[in-house]
Amino acid sequence: SEAPDIIFYLAGSDPFLDDVLGSFLLTKQGLRQRDEFTLETARKRDIPVAVVCAGGYPKSIGDIVDILSGTMATVKSAG
Repeated sequence: SEAPDIIFYLAGSDPFLDDVLGSFLLTKQGLRQRDEFTLETARKRDIPVAVVCAGGYPKSIGDIVDILSGTMATVKSAG
């Protein structure tokens, strides 16, 4: 079967429940679980991942900082 050479993971915060333009209702923990699932799935298949932090439009700048910091912490712990 075919497998990609690399996954470009656009880890945006748009699905966050307080995003003014997004229509999803994920919590910060839900976004963390999304990151963990994505990275673990790629690891199990031995596919390298390039993680790109993306924007979002939360009501509070602190939320986007928390979300993107959480993504980077997840990447770091995934090794």
